[in-house]
Amino acid sequence: MNKQYDLETKIKACKDYEEGRESYDSLARKLSAAKSTIRRWCFRYKEHGEEAFKKPDHKQVYTKEFKHKVVEEYVSGESSYADLSAKYNLNHSTIVRWVNK
Repeated sequence: MNKQYDLETKIKACKDYEEGRESYDSLARKLSAAKSTIRRWCFRYKEHGEEAFKKPDHKQVYTKEFKHKVVEEYVSGESSYADLSAKYNLNHSTIVRWVNK
């Protein structure tokens, strides 16, 4: 089961990392989260600020072309899941699902 974290917790973690007060490891231990989760939060926060964690008012719908573009960037080796998540402000699991289809 995935633990859910509120907006404030994610923002504080990213700020603490950016300002050098915490490392990925220390935040992961403190929040009982995977280090990779903290790293993904920080990548997205760096690209999109607080907007990275705000939930849309409605379900986001993506075109087939957009999904194909994201998948191609991953499959070609051009970008990692973390890179794509940060670049397009997408949830990591959404990208994994698209790639595995």
